[in-house]
Amino acid sequence: MEYKITHADHILYVDEVGNNTCQKEDGSKGGQKFLVGRGTEPRNACSTSDAHWTTLGFTAGNGEPVLCAIIFASETLSAEERLGIDIFADCPEDSTMYNKENYGPGKYFPGGPRCTFRNIDLPCYVTCSPKGSITSTILADILKFIDDRKVFPRHDNNPTPFLLLDGHGSRLEIPFLSYINNPQHKWVVCIGCPNGTSLWQVGDSSEQNGCYKIYCAEHKRKITKKRIEMGLYRLNLLRTDVIPIVNAAWKKSFAKTSSNLKAIQDRGWGPLNKILLHHPEISCSKPSPIDSPPRLTNEDSPTSSPSSEDSRSPIARSLMKNNDTNKKDTIDIEDINFNEGFAGDVIQTILRRAQRDQQTLINLRKAKKIGTDFTTSIKK
Repeated sequence: MEYKITHADHILYVDEVGNNTCQKEDGSKGGQKFLVGRGTEPRNACSTSDAHWTTLGFTAGNGEPVLCAIIFASETLSAEERLGIDIFADCPEDSTMYNKENYGPGKYFPGGPRCTFRNIDLPCYVTCSPKGSITSTILADILKFIDDRKVFPRHDNNPTPFLLLDGHGSRLEIPFLSYINNPQHKWVVCIGCPNGTSLWQVGDSSEQNGCYKIYCAEHKRKITKKRIEMGLYRLNLLRTDVIPIVNAAWKKSFAKTSSNLKAIQDRGWGPLNKILLHHPEISCSKPSPIDSPPRLTNEDSPTSSPSSEDSRSPIARSLMKNNDTNKKDTIDIEDINFNEGFAGDVIQTILRRAQRDQQTLINLRKAKKIGTDFTTSIKK
C-alpha cells in the first residue's frame, strides 16, 4: 500500500440512483413469499403512475452519511411535495402546513432524511429538473449547500475536500467547473474512468444502491396496501409519497455507517490497496505474458549443464548445437512450428492468400484464352 488516508472525513463519494412511483418494474425482497391459493400466482395491486426522481447519497470516507439530495422530474414543486405526506402518521385535525406540530420525522409532513456530519446538521436537499436527472448547475448548487453550512472550512491548515465522481456530462460543464475551481470554495474532484463503474463506485454497491432500491420497493408496497385498507379509491403513488419512501429506504442503505465502510473497503478506496485488480471481472481481462524471442547470453555456453540445456527451446538448442560445431547458424526445419498457435494461423493465412492469388491468375488466363478464341472465330 503506497498511500495512507489521514483525513477520511474530507473524502466524499456519490452517485445517482433513479426510481419511479410506478411499481410494475419493482422486484421483490429476497426470500419474500406471498400467501395465495394453490395453483395461482400472487398478484398485488400496484401503482402505475409515472413520477420519476433521483437520489444522491453523499458518503464520507469514514463511512458516515453526509447529505441526501433528491431531484424530482418536474418543472416546479409544491411545498407538500418537498416535505412529503406520510399516510402512516396520525392525521391531526389541523393538518395544514401552518401548524408546526405537523413537521418532522414521524409527523404528517416528515421532510427528507437529515444527516449530522462533523457536528453539523444537514437537512435534505430537494430540487427538480425536467427529467429528474442531475445537471451541472444542480451539482454545483449541492456543493454550495454543503459549503454554506461550513462543513469544510477553508483555512490554511485545513485540507481541501475531495469528491469522487463518474464521467457524467454534468461534471464537465461550466457551472460545476467554475464553482469547484473558485479559490474561496475550492474542491478537488476526480473523474473516474467510464469502464466498470459498477465495480469502483461506492454508490453502485449492493450496500447502498442495492439496499436502497429493495427497501424503496418494499415501502411502496406498504403504502399501496395502506391505501387499500383505508378504502381510498386512488392507489397510484403521488409525488407527496416520494419523501416517505426515501426516508424508509435511506435508513437501511446510505445511513448505515458499517455497511458504507464495507462498500468503501471492497472497492479499494479505504485502505488504498488496489484490491479491485483481484476482482474476477478485471483479473480475467489481464493479458497473458508473451514469450520473448530466444536470445543467446554468456550463460548459454558449451559448458552449461545438461539440465539447463534441456530447458531451452528447440530453436535455442539448435543454435547452440550449430555454434558448438563452428558451423553456419542454421535452424533445423523440424524444430519450427508451422501448425499450432499464432504461428500456425499466420502460415495458414499466407497459404490461403497464395492459393487464392494462384486461382485468380488461372481464371484470368482462362478468360484471356476464351476471349482470344472468340476474337479469332469472329475474324474467320
